[in-house]
Amino acid sequence: MKYFKYLFIFFLLFLFGCSSGSIDDNKQKEKDINLDSLKSEYEVYLGDELQLDEKIEDITINYSTVSNLFTLSGNKIKAAEIGEGKVIATVGEKTKEITIKVKGKPSFAIETTEYNVNLNEEFEIVVTKEYIETLEVIYDDSAFTKTNDKYKALKIGTFKISYKYEDKTIECTINVKDDSEFTCPDAIQLYVTEEKEIEITVLKGNVRDLVLTPKTSNIAVVDGQYKIKGLEEGVGVLEISLNSFKKTIEVNVIELSINIYTNDIEVDYFETADFLFDYPEFLDDELVINISDESIFKLEDGKIIPLKAGKTRIKLSMKANADIYKSTTVTITVDPEKILNMLKREEVLMRKEVNTYGNTVMTQSVMGSVFKIYFGQLNLTVDYVPLSSDKYVGQVATPELIASLDEKGLIRTGIKLEAIKYITYHDTGNNTKGAGALNNITYMKGDYNKSTRARSWHYTVDDTGVWQTIPDDEVSWQGDTYGSYATSIGIETCVNYGVNLDIVWHRMGKLCGGLLYAYNLDMSAVKQHYDWNQKNCPQTLRRNNLYGYAKEMIEAELLINKLLGGYSFSFKSLTPEFLDNTGQIIKNPTQTIEVEYEIRVTNKKGYDSTFTFKSTVNPLS
Repeated sequence: MKYFKYLFIFFLLFLFGCSSGSIDDNKQKEKDINLDSLKSEYEVYLGDELQLDEKIEDITINYSTVSNLFTLSGNKIKAAEIGEGKVIATVGEKTKEITIKVKGKPSFAIETTEYNVNLNEEFEIVVTKEYIETLEVIYDDSAFTKTNDKYKALKIGTFKISYKYEDKTIECTINVKDDSEFTCPDAIQLYVTEEKEIEITVLKGNVRDLVLTPKTSNIAVVDGQYKIKGLEEGVGVLEISLNSFKKTIEVNVIELSINIYTNDIEVDYFETADFLFDYPEFLDDELVINISDESIFKLEDGKIIPLKAGKTRIKLSMKANADIYKSTTVTITVDPEKILNMLKREEVLMRKEVNTYGNTVMTQSVMGSVFKIYFGQLNLTVDYVPLSSDKYVGQVATPELIASLDEKGLIRTGIKLEAIKYITYHDTGNNTKGAGALNNITYMKGDYNKSTRARSWHYTVDDTGVWQTIPDDEVSWQGDTYGSYATSIGIETCVNYGVNLDIVWHRMGKLCGGLLYAYNLDMSAVKQHYDWNQKNCPQTLRRNNLYGYAKEMIEAELLINKLLGGYSFSFKSLTPEFLDNTGQIIKNPTQTIEVEYEIRVTNKKGYDSTFTFKSTVNPLS
């Protein structure tokens, strides 16, 4: 018995030791638990249940809360009220705060899912929504127009209108029939004192039973059933009835005036704009449109077509009723950066072999420029050839007069052009080294020229400057036809060996673009000598397929004159090893490179912006 007693005590001690070890192990586990594995935020819809994590590594998580937005039972939450509350998760001595967001459950319903409506009738689909801002609505827009939840039936038939949110869709069936006894417009507009017939089509019944009843004092029915008159300015209501069927028309009576619907109109040069207006046509009077400066824009088929940058007024008036008029300003705007981006060359012309033509064919390289406009100076010198005779000074060219004097040795006659209609592009056809502008002018003035055909031209261009030798408005002997002699300004470009051809073409572009602008001409006024009599001139450009390249420079300079004539430009190379401060490539790269540069644009009105550009330059090829 005594032995049994000791054995029992030993067993109890063993159990106690095991239990104590287990408790110690649990406490150690609780210390090692990382609560970061628990989510820190949950969302639950109102009325729904949410189950939180029950255990971490076999250790039970205890949850507690003081929020009244939900009830908590163990690890289960039931949402009772919308809002945001907190739950505390506890494991041993560790705690973590968890946010519980209770949201309203989105739902929607349609009051009626089938509608029977008449053609042109307005109807409303009543939609109730909870916790939804916007529903997706799917319908045939050829069958209905929609404003908010109101629709108007446009054609007869059975159609569906669907409302959708996430995975829920409710369809409405719309049966459209036509029980109308007549059709009429929903609204009309007329002037004070104007009489207007209303377009009414009777579908059923007798037209003699149709009744028009003004519901406001600013309109009256006149001369029968279909015509009303505006009495005073304001919005009125006209009721139309046939038997028991009735409709109302909104009548807007406006002041007897011309209405321009946009004041102080601004239009970007590269766009067009609608010019919306109306006038009292019922007066049987003529509308007169006057644009103060017609060089800024034109009006064509109700659209403003920009012609150049600027601001002017447009006035609309009635010819016989001069007290009825309206005017507004129209401004054609330009964005200098946009224009410069248009005129930048993404890739520079680098041509290893360009043939020039004279008594022999010579080859030289052309390294182009990064822009279609020339940032150097024109360097214009005026040095008129002396008059060969005073006899013809001031006379205007005629075919007979020109025919009598052509090839008579009179370099400058003083005969006036019929009109300045064209600019004729030549090259000298002299590629001898040193045959620049001054050399060609010396030839023009010389005895040999006088003793032969006495050819002359207005301007000579090389890579150092421009010389004018005949006034713009006088006849020169270039182009070999009466049209060229009597209506064009002739410009010779030098192609002498060693000349920088790209600068010659650029300077020609600057000169020609300026002349086109000065004489209100467009690009169609630019002629080659070839266009007059099929002589292959300007030969160097034509035979190297570069005339289009040169013509781009003229077009660019004309655009700058038209749109940015009041602006100044300064060019700064940011890659001076390869690019100079006129935009010209000055060194052939051994591999493809990008050159970078800045253009500063200013004007006297305070505009001052600097833009940075890049262009690609390939080695000469």
